[in-house]
Amino acid sequence: EEGNHIISYWCGDSRNYILTKSGLQQISVDDLSKPQDPLENLRNDEALSNCISQDKPFTIHEHDCGVFEEPTIIISATDGCFGYLSTPMHFEYLLLKTLASATDCEQWKQLIEKELIEYSGDDFSLALIMVDESFEYWKKELSKRLRFIEKNYIDKIQKMKNDIAEAEQLLETSKTDLYNGITSLWESYKTDFLKIK
Repeated sequence: EEGNHIISYWCGDSRNYILTKSGLQQISVDDLSKPQDPLENLRNDEALSNCISQDKPFTIHEHDCGVFEEPTIIISATDGCFGYLSTPMHFEYLLLKTLASATDCEQWKQLIEKELIEYSGDDFSLALIMVDESFEYWKKELSKRLRFIEKNYIDKIQKMKNDIAEAEQLLETSKTDLYNGITSLWESYKTDFLKIK
């Protein structure tokens, strides 16, 4: 009656999330041999310290997230869903972008799957449930969040990537200019330098 009481259970590096109109929140902690935050783990891919196994003991973790009065989407995802993206922000962006393009839940599922197939280097599983509200509610409510993520994170990261690509192109052009310039100067210099031909 007070809201949705959410308890997160996990093992390994599959993750649980809640998505509200305020954004995506991770409600699990990766079981890694050396603790890292989600961005660090994307960069370094630390080994697992705990995973479900038939032949060795493992731990199922539990975290009581409390009661959520506001509408909530609950998500569980294996690392194939987020482990090949540039940043954790890109996972939220993928969910919001596909939601904005979809006309119903089934199409949202298909668009998410299409995106995951394109970039994931692994198998993947994702379970998502909308609690209390309809697809139309979430599509409308999360449109502002999509614009916020795009403007404040995704566009800025893309600009930095574009700047690097331009700098790399300029570097390659400069290397070619250097090579051609040295060759031209050598042609001038070698006339007096090579006395025996």
